[in-house]
Amino acid sequence: MNNKPIFFSNHRKRKRNLKLKDIIDQPDLSNNMNNHNILDIGFGNGDSLIKASKRENQKIYGIESYEIGLNKVISHINKVKEKNIYIYKGDAVEIIDIFPDKFFDCVNVFFPDPWPKRRHHKRRFISKYFLSRLKNKVKKTNKVHITSDHINFIFDTKRIVNEYLKKNLHFSNHRSDRPITKYEKKALSKGHIIFDIIFNL
Repeated sequence: MNNKPIFFSNHRKRKRNLKLKDIIDQPDLSNNMNNHNILDIGFGNGDSLIKASKRENQKIYGIESYEIGLNKVISHINKVKEKNIYIYKGDAVEIIDIFPDKFFDCVNVFFPDPWPKRRHHKRRFISKYFLSRLKNKVKKTNKVHITSDHINFIFDTKRIVNEYLKKNLHFSNHRSDRPITKYEKKALSKGHIIFDIIFNL
């Protein structure tokens, strides 16, 4: 479990005129150390990230490989002249290295791909390897919030987090400030249970 996860995007390639140079000029991160910085990994179609950006006094850094979602957020940024969202395309395990140590106050991982087939479990990026890398990037007082409606995935993730922290975490009985998204509404309509794990690294 200490091995590096294998990055694999399961999103079909679609030509949506995405140009990396249009993903918004990235800031000098050293100037943002004292901000309330949020890392949103796998923001999907961008609903949660856009809703969270409406709160004041925070900077949100989103990582995603889904080009439809990237385009949606880019359009939002350009339309409203958003100054508090920065997005990155690719593998979160690699991308977090560009951020300074002790940079993030919160890390959100809402409904990541569960890779349900056993032979694909190695593609799940939440691992002891990733947690050890992420620990260097969060401030001493931090919050990591993982959410899923996939039972096998979330129980396996809780086990990994418990082993890494050497604790016995329980599922949270509240959603904290996690916004309601279309994905969650759809999952609930199917009778799925939403699980939240909230902890400090």
